[in-house]
Amino acid sequence: MPRTLDPFRLLLFAVAGWMNHEQQQILDYLREENRIPHAQLGTRRLRFDDEQRRGLAVRAKLLGTESTCRSCHHRDTRYSAAMAS
Repeated sequence: MPRTLDPFRLLLFAVAGWMNHEQQQILDYLREENRIPHAQLGTRRLRFDDEQRRGLAVRAKLLGTESTCRSCHHRDTRYSAAMAS
């Protein structure tokens, strides 16, 4: 028995695709925004105060270590994971 897409499912898929596309654009912007300071600093370390480190650690814990490293485009993923932890 072949299944057809009812109008509700079609609308649901369209909205989900639109939300995914919008979310991807936001992520692309944030990656570019993070790339700029890294490019300007070169090999120097980014300096964070305690409050900034705490905020990064809380958000990294919510994401999990693997997804934090996987989503990072920095050359050294160990640096990025350590920066957020």
